Amino acid sequence: MSSRDVEADYLHAYLEQYIRARQAGRTEEASRIAQVLRSRFGHEVEATSSQTETATDSTAAPRRPRPPKTKATPAPAPEATVHD
Repeated sequence: MSSRDVEADYLHAYLEQYIRARQAGRTEEASRIAQVLRSRFGHEVEATSSQTETATDSTAAPRRPRPPKTKATPAPAPEATVHD
């Protein structure tokens, strides 16, 4: 049975949540998450967050919009297809 470092998983999840909040412009939420990272894990994110964002933004390809959804044509009702 393998053991898993749960604290490292929490740290990774908080870091992802912090980066997403910053990228979405939710600065208050990002500040709150940064405070949790500092107090619980001793991890400082404010100085390294801008470097991480610019590195991912410069290499990321622009997103393409999704194609429109096609509507499926319903099958005829069973009673309409039965002939006596």
